[in-house]
Amino acid sequence: MFQAKRPIQSRQNLAESTALPFAIFLDKGTRSDRPVLVATVGNKAAGWAGPTSQFRLALKTGQWYSTTLVYDMDTAALFVDDAIVTVHAFPDGRLNAGRGQDLFLGTWVDGRRHHFNGKLALFQWYSGIPEDVESRLDERRSHPEWFIYMRTSSAGLRWEGRRRPCHLTGTWVHTSKPINVAASCITTAWTRPLKYTERFMPNISACAGVHPSATS
Repeated sequence: MFQAKRPIQSRQNLAESTALPFAIFLDKGTRSDRPVLVATVGNKAAGWAGPTSQFRLALKTGQWYSTTLVYDMDTAALFVDDAIVTVHAFPDGRLNAGRGQDLFLGTWVDGRRHHFNGKLALFQWYSGIPEDVESRLDERRSHPEWFIYMRTSSAGLRWEGRRRPCHLTGTWVHTSKPINVAASCITTAWTRPLKYTERFMPNISACAGVHPSATS
């Protein structure tokens, strides 16, 4: 459980471990009193990545929250106040080996950077996943965001939502060029394109204004 103080202008760690590669931290949002909650894991293929509250939940400084990071096979889920906020999928679920045996609360692993300016009331670490939590995570594997993260990660790309995503439906096809997908309800940017990339062809009726365009 945590309560943050304003202003939040940069990363502030809630918890990070060198034994199991995970980090939970706050970062700057649209305003200094509207932080973004981020949970990442050190994945062998994707590096440090994970779910975030950005575009999904408006947090406020000065208010108490409980947050939970759950990792199951190929999916990381972020919970706030016992409600699932979002998930992040990994095609290769293997995590990096730990670099130590320590757990750091309110700071980065060097004990000097990313200090948390606020209050921490409780931290719990479980060796398993409660059944009700696991069922809610499993249900998210049928949501569009899970498939978007899974397929873009498979192609070595990163999906960046600039606005609140709509529910896109469509099929994936292959293309030799990077692809940008722009829409009135979503603007995405594909970064780190490979020579052989994947292209998402959305169902136009699912989100008015969507138009895929290949870039040179």
